[in-house]
Parts: sequence; C-alpha cells; structure tokens
Amino acid sequence: MKGLLRLVLGLVGFVVVALIGVGFFAATLDPNDHKDWIISKVQEKTGRKLALDGDIRLSLYPWIDVEVNGLTLANAQGFGETPFLHVDYFNARVKLIPLLKKQYEVDTVKVTGAQVNLARNKDGITNWADLMKPEAADAKPLPLTAIVLGGVDVQKAQLTWADEVTGAQYKVRDLTFTTGKLIYGEPINLNLSTSVEANKPALSSDLKLSGIVKYDLDAERYSVDPLNLDGILRSKQLPGGQTPITFNAALAADLAKDTATVNGLKLSALKADVSGELQATAVESGKPAFDAVLDVQGADLALWFKVLEVEPLATQLAGLADKSFKLKTKAQVDLARGDANLSEINGQLLGATLKGEVKAANIHSPTPSFKGTLNASGPNLPMLMRVAGQLQGGSKSPLARAGEKVAGFPQRDFRIDTTFDADLKSGDVAVPKLSAHLLGADINAELSARNTQTKTPSIKGKIAATGSDLPVLMLVAGEMQGEKDSALANYGSKLGRLADKKFDMKVDFDADFKSGNVDVPALTAKAMGVNVTGNLKARDMSGKDGNASGQLSVTGEQLKGLLTALDQEGLGETLRSIKFDAGIAGTGSDIALKPMAMEAVVVSEEVGPKPVKIALQADTHINLDDQQLELSGLSVQGLGLDVKGDLKATKILEAPEYAGKLNLAPFNLRQFMRQLKI
Repeated sequence: MKGLLRLVLGLVGFVVVALIGVGFFAATLDPNDHKDWIISKVQEKTGRKLALDGDIRLSLYPWIDVEVNGLTLANAQGFGETPFLHVDYFNARVKLIPLLKKQYEVDTVKVTGAQVNLARNKDGITNWADLMKPEAADAKPLPLTAIVLGGVDVQKAQLTWADEVTGAQYKVRDLTFTTGKLIYGEPINLNLSTSVEANKPALSSDLKLSGIVKYDLDAERYSVDPLNLDGILRSKQLPGGQTPITFNAALAADLAKDTATVNGLKLSALKADVSGELQATAVESGKPAFDAVLDVQGADLALWFKVLEVEPLATQLAGLADKSFKLKTKAQVDLARGDANLSEINGQLLGATLKGEVKAANIHSPTPSFKGTLNASGPNLPMLMRVAGQLQGGSKSPLARAGEKVAGFPQRDFRIDTTFDADLKSGDVAVPKLSAHLLGADINAELSARNTQTKTPSIKGKIAATGSDLPVLMLVAGEMQGEKDSALANYGSKLGRLADKKFDMKVDFDADFKSGNVDVPALTAKAMGVNVTGNLKARDMSGKDGNASGQLSVTGEQLKGLLTALDQEGLGETLRSIKFDAGIAGTGSDIALKPMAMEAVVVSEEVGPKPVKIALQADTHINLDDQQLELSGLSVQGLGLDVKGDLKATKILEAPEYAGKLNLAPFNLRQFMRQLKI
C-alpha cells in the first residue's frame, strides 16, 4: 500500500514539476513558449520523456489557475512504446492571497482522460520501479489544517495491468471519481464508478462505490463510514451471464494508537454471504495483531470454481448433491509473534463438517507449538482434498494431486477425531486421542513423546490400524511428500493391482533412546499375504552393558500378486510360502539372532509336481562397533543345494570383506536358478 501511495505521489509530482515554472511563466505570460524547459526538468527528475501536445494555460489572479492539455509520460525502458501515463486534460486552481499566508485554498482538481499503464516483465520488474525514489528524511507533508480543497473530479480515466509473469491482464475503464469539498473538520463525500475487465479468469464488472470520510487531524483519527460498493459481475459461466455483488463496511483508523477496525462487514456475491468484524493493532509495523469474527455462508462452491475457471474440478463439483459451504470462526492472530488462536472453528464444506479449536505459537519459527481439538467427517474425502489443495496452492499442490489420485476410490467417506498438544521447542508431543476412518481404513492411536528435538527422544504409545486397501494409503502418503517421483507413491501404485489389499496392524511401544530402554510387548501386522509378529525388550542399550531379548516371526503365503507387483513375476510363480523365525538377544553393540531359521516352499514345472522346501539355519551375531557379521552353523538345503559351514564378514558398513569355511556339495547352479525362475 505504501508503494502504491508513493507511486500516486510520484504522478502528482509530475504536475508539481509543471508548476515549478509558475514564477517564470508570470514574467513571460505564455507558458507554451517554455515547454522545452518543463520537458527537460521532468527528464532530469524521472529519466522519462515527457510530451506536451496541447496548450498550457495560466492565469494569476485571483487564482493561480493552471490548465494542461495533452500530457504524456513515456514508459520505462524495455516496456515498449505504450506510454506510462497520458492525461487529456488537467486543471488546478490555487487562490493567490491565502497562499501568501501559507494557506492552501484549492478549487476542484479536474482530470479528464487519464490513462495509466502498469506492467511487469518476465523478470518480475515493474515499469514504475525506477520512479520509486526514497523519501527524504527531512521531507515534511503539507499542513492539512491549512488546506481547503474544492474537491476532486476525475472523468474517463483508465488503468491497465499487464503481467508477463502470470499472463494476467486487467483493465479499469471509464473510471469516474469525485469528492465533495474538503474543509478541515468537515466530512468528505466520495463517489467512484468504473468498469473492470480481466482475462485470468475471464470476468468483467461494473462497480459503484460511495462513502463518507471523517477525520480528526489533531487526534490522527480517520474513518470511512459508511463504505458501500454495488456492482454487476459478468461471466459466461454465470446463469444469465451476470450477477449482482454488494459490499458494505465501516472502516476506522487511529494513527496515534496504530489501530484499525472494520465493523459491519457484509459481502454478497455468487450465492454467498460474508459478514465479520475486525480489530487490528500495530498496523504500521506490517505485522499487525488482530481479533476477527467471520461468518461465511455459501450455497454453491461449484459456481465459484466455474467463474474462477478451475477445471475440471468445477464441473466435477457441479455434479455433487451438496455444494454448500459454511464457516464460522473467531480468531486472535499476532503476526509479529507468530501466534494464532482459533477459539472457534465451525465449518461445512461439500457435506463435510469440521469443528474444533486450535492454538498455535511461534509459527514463523522452526519450533512452533500447536494445541487443540478437531472433529471432522464427511462423505467424500478425495473431493475435499482436491478443493483444499486448490485453495492451498493450486491444482499442482501435493494435497490436490493426492486427491486426484484417489478420486475413483469407492470408500470416500471419512471421520477424524483428535486431541493434540505439540511443542517442537521443548520437544514434547502428546496425542492422547486419534480416531480416524479414511479411505477404507480405521486407525486408533495414542502417542506421547519427549525431547523430540534431540537425537535421544522418548516415545510411548499404541497404534491399531485396519483397512481394506493399504496401497491407496501408501499412494496418498507418497503424493503428500511433494516429490516428483516418490518411491512410496510408486510402490502404492504398483501394489494397487493386487486383489487382496487388506491390512491389520497392532503395536504397543515405549522407547527411551537416552537410557536405551525399549519395550515392544506385542507387534502384529498382516498385509498382502505377509504376517509379522514379534516382541522386544531392551535395557541400557545406549551403554556397553545393555541387553536385549525378543522374538521376530515373519510368514508369507500366496505371494504371487505381491511379487509380481514388485516386478518379480518369475519368483512369484515359484514361491508358494516363506517363513522366518529368529530369537533376539545381545547388548548395545553386539546383537544375536539365535536361533535363526528361514524356510521357503517352491513349486514349478522344473521342480516337479510336489512342493520343494528350501531351508536356511544359522546363529547370527552382529557387532556394529566392530562392523562384523558372523554366521555360525550355517546350513542351506533344498533344490539340490547343500551348504554347511561358517561365514564372517568385516567392514560391513563400508566395503565388506568375507572369510570362512563352507562345504558345498556338487550342484547345478543354472538349474537351481531356472527352478526358481530368477
């Protein structure tokens, strides 16, 4: 806003330059004889060429009356031949005698046929950037208490905006702006009318604005009350091609206290009504704090998206039975501190409901905090994701892309109920309740964590999840990462071809990585033919005297679909089942899997009509400090393979080196590989 004000003042400055020669004109009586001098002064001040194609008229008494016809200011370099500013007619009169007493009695300032062409090039540089000169530190404003202004009368003005970065073009045509007479302490009537056109989206509008400005310059208080706007919005997407729009509010600002208020805000457009109130402090800082109450009621979200040309989402929304949207909220926000308190959230969107409250602090920092409750439910989660993603960052946002990926998923209803309290500065996180039903999955969880900002956090909780389609959750999670080629999303897409995509998982856990104590009393997981069970108990694993004990079991049956989806079609045809069992024991640096056994059952034409078993057994020791892996009592048997012995690997985290003794009975390696179809 300050930049725009400075630009306007800059334009007025061009007129002031023309008035510099008033004394000179007084001596010569014909300012037209001195156009070259005026043009050179403007060139000197702005670096732009000025053309004065019409007459300049001047009278001195009882008014200093300046009239300029046909003023044109060239565009910035690189912005073409279209002028930056053109004015058909400008007239200003200042009474001479009061001027000698430093009082400014100005008659109505008249401007006709003004054209301002604003632009931004592909590099993001605007055609007014060179005019934005820093204000002098000792610059003093005119003493407004000594000003009497007969008013402002602007007729047939035009403003254009061309943005090569976005391709957007806007045009304000036939702008008329008038004010009542400015007498210190008296209210000022404002009236404005114009027509506006845009290409992105393709819209046009006729607008009329009126208001009454009141001010107290000594107390630095200003208000516009009422401020009324009425208009007609036109679009080929609207039924009948057009619709009325109205806006009403009362604005007030107290510059001494640096506060502003908006009362009685009402906006009606496109079958929607908005009302609200706002009180702001620290306005001049650029990072104000404000309290706001907002109430939004809309009947047709599809209509908004149609007018804004958001396709194909708008057309898809139009097919929904419930296209309404509502939002009631109370918010206290401090942008300087980065704090926000939404004490009431009550919303409805496309048949979905959202209720809750959220309090956040330090949201601009790397360590914000969040606390609140949320309860949401609705009939169509993918559509809601696409709408929220569009509002968040357009159709290419991760949320919108994820919603698009699962748009055809049959189980679209959702429900989420959660309570949370997270402080990333202290590292404390608590989610005492998370209950969710989404995309065919039911998830219930409790979680508490401390010191999550360190390398040694503690985490405790329980998770139970079951659902009909694990790959679709992988797909959504992968898309939400925002990566171009997410491995998780790719695997989710591949595994989506499976006939059986159900999953079931339960786990309790309590881990303190500082003390090295870990408890996982029970872990069960089942998905896509694979079953995992296990438990783990560890003490003092962060030290040398730590110890751990536990068990891990993995079984898999009917794995053809899973292996085929993972591009292992040959192995999927031969492998019928797999089983892995291991006992877990050891210290913090030396872990033993004892006993460890793995068994696979294969069937193929090369093997024969009966299933054949391949078995592996070994006692395994892993020492991470020494980077060693030992397999003792190794035995591998099946499909003609008979291996026994011991194996030791060193530098396992760098460049592994192997040593040991293996007894291998003669066998046909090529036939072995062919039997497994590898």
